[in-house]
Amino acid sequence: MRWRIFMHAGSASKRTLLGAAAGLAVLLAAIEPATAAAPRPGSTPSPSSSTPSTSSTINSPTDFALALLQQGQWPVTGNNVCAVLAWETAEGGEFVPGASRYNPLNTTQPMPGDSVFNSDGVRNYPNWTVGLQATTATLNLPFYSTIVDALTHGDNALGVLGAISTSPWGTKFSDGLPAVSQCVSAAATFDKKRVEAQAAVDHATQEIAAIQAQLDAATADRAKFDHQYQTMSTQISDAQQQLSRFAHSLFINGMEPAIASATEIMQSGDPVEYALVQSYPNYKGNHDARAIQSSLKLLQQLGKTRDQLGARINQANLRLNAKRTALARAQTALAAVLAAAFSQ
Repeated sequence: MRWRIFMHAGSASKRTLLGAAAGLAVLLAAIEPATAAAPRPGSTPSPSSSTPSTSSTINSPTDFALALLQQGQWPVTGNNVCAVLAWETAEGGEFVPGASRYNPLNTTQPMPGDSVFNSDGVRNYPNWTVGLQATTATLNLPFYSTIVDALTHGDNALGVLGAISTSPWGTKFSDGLPAVSQCVSAAATFDKKRVEAQAAVDHATQEIAAIQAQLDAATADRAKFDHQYQTMSTQISDAQQQLSRFAHSLFINGMEPAIASATEIMQSGDPVEYALVQSYPNYKGNHDARAIQSSLKLLQQLGKTRDQLGARINQANLRLNAKRTALARAQTALAAVLAAAFSQ
């Protein structure tokens, strides 16, 4: 066989407390529930980018066909796999005794670490990574554009073989057409399984992107809250001291311990019933009643908001972990479909 392969070099006082309540309202208004962001166009990975390369685990002609299509970013369809299998058979590289190493299609593309296999310049390559790079580099030369066009369509194995046979590559398929016809009869089943498995991978990937957007929004809202909480530290401290002084006055005046205790709890910001304090007979006549009420509302609302934001973040993380597990399963299923393709 004579080879003709072409190559190229290639953010106190009553006023302060009331102002704090107003500041809280602004803060809460700025924090809105996160919504799922629509995936950006083109964010769904293609089969070639979402499928791990098999270049390091090539043990059969089918493994090489899959790896070559992935390396070249050509559709991994049944017809394309069948075409590359027939091509390998016709060329007789690598997988037969005495053949060129890591070079099933017998390209003559020079690569680092290679050696010359025969007088036609066919190469032996040091590993599958180099062999795949050499083969795709050759195919991407302008002389083989018809082969690449046929592979890009991915729906006509015989069309790929025709393009190969009329190209300078020079492969002859005198014995390959019956074999490729038999292979194509199994291609529809392979394509159905592959498309279903890839769809599951793409769906899980899109769901992860949407949940990640929700997590990012919740995390940003928590950061806004924490920043605003810091800017309101003086008002918050004034509110806590206001409640502490009120509780101490109740204790001095001999009020029931429960009232004093409840008020002490209120200053921490934990949500508690305000009715007990309001039942104090002199409460409404207390000149600090309005400021006390503002303090309670401020601290209680801050605590509630912080809890809500924390829950949003935790829920998003739980959902994200679940979807990542689903993605890993989908990727495993896809890899299994590819590995079982046209088993020989």
